[in-house]
Amino acid sequence: RMSALAGELSETRSRLDSERQAFNRRMARVAKDASNHCPGLPDGWVRLYNQALGLASGSHSPSSAAPGADEASHGSFTAGSGVRPDASPLASPADLLAHARDYGGYCRSLRAQAEALIAAARSREKTP
Repeated sequence: RMSALAGELSETRSRLDSERQAFNRRMARVAKDASNHCPGLPDGWVRLYNQALGLASGSHSPSSAAPGADEASHGSFTAGSGVRPDASPLASPADLLAHARDYGGYCRSLRAQAEALIAAARSREKTP
């Protein structure tokens, strides 16, 4: 049963990766159109957004991030091309979409893992 659950989790991860790739193809076109209407959001907005998600504390320092808030794996929002929020004056529509993609993928992956663990625990309960 555990092997079947691991296989299901692997299939879910593959599906999520495929969905991410499809999103990436649409994202470039939509972000370009949106940038004609919205030049971006200031760095203060980016910091506050990260704070609301628990991904950063009140300081700009990378060492002051919330416990366990590894930006790359938790989808923390950064303005510009991979720079810290305080290094770029604006968060572009492309930045916002990329963050939604990354953070949404992270959340969906966590959900799939949690569901697999719950199924595994239930499976063990049923086994004498």
